[in-house]
Amino acid sequence: SLLSKSRLGELLLAVNKIGPVGASKLAVALGSNALASLTHLDLGYNLLGNQGAAAIANSLRGTAGLTELGLEGNQLGPRLPDALQGLTQLRSLRLRNNALTSVPIPMLSMLRQLDLEENTPELAEFLSEFLLDEEAEAAKRKHCREGLRLVTLAWTAYGVLDMPLARRYCEQAGSRMAKADAMPGEHAKVQELREAIERRDGALGKEFKSDKDPAQIMKGESIERAVLKINGGGTDVSLFAQQIGDQGAISFSKALKESSVLAWIDLTNNDIGPLGATHLAAALEGKTALNTLWLPYNKIGDEGVTALSRMLSTNTS
Repeated sequence: SLLSKSRLGELLLAVNKIGPVGASKLAVALGSNALASLTHLDLGYNLLGNQGAAAIANSLRGTAGLTELGLEGNQLGPRLPDALQGLTQLRSLRLRNNALTSVPIPMLSMLRQLDLEENTPELAEFLSEFLLDEEAEAAKRKHCREGLRLVTLAWTAYGVLDMPLARRYCEQAGSRMAKADAMPGEHAKVQELREAIERRDGALGKEFKSDKDPAQIMKGESIERAVLKINGGGTDVSLFAQQIGDQGAISFSKALKESSVLAWIDLTNNDIGPLGATHLAAALEGKTALNTLWLPYNKIGDEGVTALSRMLSTNTS
């Protein structure tokens, strides 16, 4: 028979008064795997009703190549038969001139072409509300994409120690994610960034400014790691040959004030002058746990030595 020809790609049976009984018989043939090559099936205007359409849909589940199905004018409604939702291989579905009042949302998103003209006023209202919801969702997705872009820009600024720019991008990203009503995972990305910025501000101080050359980036990262170690209860810390200078020493000193267990500090060859040494000495006052302080190859001068001497004279256990 015609339906036994497995190479058949298109089967057009529109306007043939097939009805639900005929649809059941056709479904047996369609479900026999004899039409594996079928891509287009047109059963428009055949009075199938929901029962006949469901039988046809169930028989087509295994027809993986079927992309186009015509069911116009088949007295479908008020709901679409559930079996049609299982035809996920479809790209085009024609349902005009039926009696539908709604369509499953997944089908609206799944299909490239869905003809729903000439159904009911209820369906027209349903589709209008869906389009409004889709516009709102599209706007949210846009805000989310922009938020993620800003997070990336913020991390870039963070990487070169441009903290004002990183903070600004972070705030903008948070605002975008709020408008997007983003998922927890997206909010977590902003929160992770925010915490990193706050941690670096605490380590370096908001007044710490980078000239954005590689040495400065290394300097900032090294200070941050040292500060994090101190804040975590570390007892020894080394900034050997990091060239942190006075400004870095000042930032580093802020963390030293909070530690009561730090015992060993290596600040060899760091271009620290009198100003940095004075801040270090003030931060180390009363730190009786300290037993090793290395400061060779710096330029602390008389003022720095005086401050350190005062500190050492008071640090007795």
